[in-house]
Amino acid sequence: MPDVRPKRQTDIAFHAALLLLAIALGVLLETAGPPWVVAIFRSVKFDGIRNASAVLLALFAAVATHEGGHLLMAWACDFEILGGKLGPLRLERLHGMRKLSVSADGLFSCAVSAVPRSCTRWQGRMLLVVAAGPAATLLGAIGAASVVMFSEPTGWLNTFWSALTLFHFLLFALGLIPNGESARVRNDARLFLDLQRGGVAAQELKLYHRLMQLRLAAVRPCDYPALLISHAAQLTGRPEANLLIARTLMEWSLDSDDPARAGAWDRRVLEESEY
Repeated sequence: MPDVRPKRQTDIAFHAALLLLAIALGVLLETAGPPWVVAIFRSVKFDGIRNASAVLLALFAAVATHEGGHLLMAWACDFEILGGKLGPLRLERLHGMRKLSVSADGLFSCAVSAVPRSCTRWQGRMLLVVAAGPAATLLGAIGAASVVMFSEPTGWLNTFWSALTLFHFLLFALGLIPNGESARVRNDARLFLDLQRGGVAAQELKLYHRLMQLRLAAVRPCDYPALLISHAAQLTGRPEANLLIARTLMEWSLDSDDPARAGAWDRRVLEESEY
């Protein structure tokens, strides 16, 4: 089994570098930026419960706006929405059944899970969905900055809108930097580049979506296209894709009355589940 520790170390190093870059960018803008930018930065205060609550709510709103952009574009591009995460709440939907759960992990994180209903113009639709998150963040930054500049809110609202402007701007600027090709989770910039290139990473994602489409359509594994099964058996990609591929091939082998091959893929499922 491949060692995934180097990937995790790379992810940590990348996020640490982004944090340092965000701090440096903030200091630069606060000291040498235009007067209105300096005013916005200096309005973001962390002292006291009121200011801290405004900043935390702004962070949550900025992340939700970003994911909302992905969600709206996925809906517009005929993707099936499988679920999403909004802070501690996680909603999953499969075959018409919905499951709501609560988790303390990633209290200020948001995510959307969606699969295209077909592979028609797959690359272009995927590029639109990926780009919609940063686009929503940029529009959010412009909107929040406009509120601060023209409405001139005071007190708690001033802290909230200033922090929202700051978070939107930082999320947009830092989100343009792609993380490593071997990162466990690709950010929007990396995913956009992979899709544009149309290489192995894009092929892996398209295969993942094709398998999910068949599952959602409740097609029997033995009726899966032979070429698709052959392609899946040869592909080695990310842990989540590997797990779905191994599970699919195990089910296909069982449905095709090949218990020996099913046992081999079952062992592969157990190995991939350890990641």
